Amino acid sequence: MKVTMHRLIQSAVILLVAVMAIVPMASRSALADDGPTKITVKVTDVGFDPATITVTQGASVELTFLWSQTQNTGDEHIIQISGYNLASDKIDRTNTSSTIKFIATKGGTFSFSCNIECEVHSSLQTGTLKVTAGGTGTAAALTPTKFNVDPAAGVALQGDQVSILGTLTDKDGKPVSKADVTFLIKQQFAGTSGLMEVGTAKTGADGTAQFVYHPTTPDAESMVVRFDGQGLYDATEASVDLPASRNFTPALVEEKEDILTFKFWGKVGFVLVIGGVWSTLLFILFQAFGVSRVKPGSLPEREAREAAGVAAEADLSGGGGGS
Repeated sequence: MKVTMHRLIQSAVILLVAVMAIVPMASRSALADDGPTKITVKVTDVGFDPATITVTQGASVELTFLWSQTQNTGDEHIIQISGYNLASDKIDRTNTSSTIKFIATKGGTFSFSCNIECEVHSSLQTGTLKVTAGGTGTAAALTPTKFNVDPAAGVALQGDQVSILGTLTDKDGKPVSKADVTFLIKQQFAGTSGLMEVGTAKTGADGTAQFVYHPTTPDAESMVVRFDGQGLYDATEASVDLPASRNFTPALVEEKEDILTFKFWGKVGFVLVIGGVWSTLLFILFQAFGVSRVKPGSLPEREAREAAGVAAEADLSGGGGGS
């Protein structure tokens, strides 16, 4: 009996140890194995419900915004999430919901808000997304992407400009829409090579993005097209060779001076000062030249003396009358 009881206790201990070992393994894998975290936020006449949502960093998230207004039924909304560069489709009383799918790669506190002017716009500026650490499992993986530019059809000369057309796809060749793509030109800066941003474009529903570039040199150039990653998709970039053309000439920049600029008024002030100095100098020379022309005994001198004599006689006459 004692042996049996001992064996039962031993078996129970072994089972307990096995369970304790399995539970942490299950919790560690929950982040990747439980599927996406699904959250619904109602867009009401008084704001978001709930106004604050929390997800675990590394989790795959499906965030649905549901149009739920009862008073301002003509309102339309596009909800954007700061920090993740994501936005919903437009929702209204006809198209009542839109789901944003993304992987919470960045931890911290982010805001979500409506970017369309509407009757309740001010009430839809205070949504909060909190991405907290805490998951011990494997983070959800971003989907690899690729930006494809056909060298023959994707690069086209159009007079003094060149058009670049490409498609952003995932690993299965499916188009990635509403993605921001940046176009950069390789240049030399003080003896070192670098990239200068020349424009951006957003992919359409078919994943295509087009950008028109105005070269400032007739030489061939190399362009880099970059996607920094967004939502469920990982970053990627591609190089594109741009052809040389005599139509590509440096742009002439005309310097335009605003009447209100300091440079303009500085020039005006300088001219006025120089003009004033010269005017003063000429006036002094003119006076000096005039004085030098008056000779003793000349008519102007006699007239001056006669005038002085008349004035003296008048003073004497006045004095005598007073006595």
